[in-house]
Amino acid sequence: MPALNAPQKLWSGFFEGKTPLDPGEDPVARDYGPRGELAGTVLPAGYASHPTTGRIYAVNEETDRMSPLSSSAQLFTGSVLDPLRMAAVNAMRRMASRAPGDPTVLATGITPPIPKIKASSGYKSPQNVTGNPEFGILPPSSGGGAPLPSGALQQSAAPQPLLSYPPVPDPVMSHEAKSKILGLQRKQYPEGAFNKVWTGKGSNVETKGLKKAIDSAQRDIDAGQYTPYFDVAKRADVDPSKHPSGPKTVDVAMPKQAATIEKYTTLAQKKDAVRRLNEAYDMGLDIKDSENWYFVKQIEDGFIKYLGAKEGRKQFREKFAMAMAATTGGSSPKENFRTAMYGNYLRENNLPYPKTLQTTNWAKGAGPDDLVAYQMPSPVGGRYVSGNVQMHKRLMDMGIDPVENPKRYNFMRNFLGEKSGATIDEQMSGLWDPKLKQPPGRSYGIYEGTMASQAALRGVDPRGFQDVAWAGAKKIKEGDKYKGSKPMVQEVNESIERTARITGLTPEQVFVEGMVKSRIPILSVAGAAFIAGAVIDDTSDNERKAY
Repeated sequence: MPALNAPQKLWSGFFEGKTPLDPGEDPVARDYGPRGELAGTVLPAGYASHPTTGRIYAVNEETDRMSPLSSSAQLFTGSVLDPLRMAAVNAMRRMASRAPGDPTVLATGITPPIPKIKASSGYKSPQNVTGNPEFGILPPSSGGGAPLPSGALQQSAAPQPLLSYPPVPDPVMSHEAKSKILGLQRKQYPEGAFNKVWTGKGSNVETKGLKKAIDSAQRDIDAGQYTPYFDVAKRADVDPSKHPSGPKTVDVAMPKQAATIEKYTTLAQKKDAVRRLNEAYDMGLDIKDSENWYFVKQIEDGFIKYLGAKEGRKQFREKFAMAMAATTGGSSPKENFRTAMYGNYLRENNLPYPKTLQTTNWAKGAGPDDLVAYQMPSPVGGRYVSGNVQMHKRLMDMGIDPVENPKRYNFMRNFLGEKSGATIDEQMSGLWDPKLKQPPGRSYGIYEGTMASQAALRGVDPRGFQDVAWAGAKKIKEGDKYKGSKPMVQEVNESIERTARITGLTPEQVFVEGMVKSRIPILSVAGAAFIAGAVIDDTSDNERKAY
């Protein structure tokens, strides 16, 4: 039987009644403890580390091996219960605990540059912040190398080194997989394109193990066997007056020519279209949690708790609302959130966005600088993940223009408490015309105006009409297959819980390190392994599925 000692950490209840070893007296506790040079690596026989504190304990191989473990503990006792599952965590830990300057490929499949660190008085600046065991949580915008701040951030400091994404596996060449995944989207590509061989996302023991661990955690979550970090029943709206105001898309996302305005006004106000809008709204009223989908004040409050009012709102706006809007194209909320957090992770850790190493000029918009999914680490993926990561790279620097990107702009503003704008995605566009993916050209404001007029007749704001009608449209389309609406804050809850179970961090540490600081992966259930030789044209938008 494998030894109990391992690079993994055991369930916290396993250590009840046990006394941690003194680092001043025991060399293993000193070297492998939370601030030791070997923290997070394989422990010698007879030792184990606490999942939260990282402190080292002596264990008895014969008696402690059989101690009862909870389901969350079993995710972490990989060498005893599941070597495949533990391989993923070991890989993530190895990536995080690499020596400063080690050229090991991290997160994106590309060797990262060494970040420039600002030294602070009385504190030696290391070459690389990520995973350095000398560091606790970094203060906001410190640039690294600063002492721990007092207060909430220090209280939530996580054991070091922090986990990274698992290494990116070698890509695979596949013709069949490309055909299966794109399916009906073949028309977007030139004739004969599907007779070629495609570079696809590969897999290895680490990615398979990580997927198994994520799926196991999700089964417990689906069964209600966890305590949500945020109370969904108490979700509330963000105060829009606390964030910068902007133009309304109903005013600016409009055609310039009078004839074009008249053309799209006639289409947007067709009786059948208006009827379908109202039928979807009526259906949505009977679906639990269809209302107040955008209520995420609890997330904003979390940023404020750790960063203060001014910086907290700024970071919430950028790292949640804007990042979600940038990566919303063609994604379920789960995929959307996962991709947004991945983009934030790259930016926070000064890592490059993945790039293609080949020219793929056969698809619209593709070129040697386009992003490709097969260079992204698991579990990052989704129907349009390449395009969404590219939009994250572009829009997080440029901002979101209400004329050029009205849907993304309203999606961001809706999270910031703006009620007067409505997000018209693929699902909502289909209520006007089942073949319509989004309002054509610059007609977004016209279609939005039609929805706003129907909302006014119902006595609700446009955003409130849209989130209810969205759920209703989904129910009408899918019937009994539709499992119901899941508010955005619930999607965040589940991602926090999955990550906590797999990393051994507490949910609060996951929130701080993963969302506020963007220093660790946020783990989500992965979909199909997408084959992405080029960026797919981003013509559809956020699908709010409930899994």
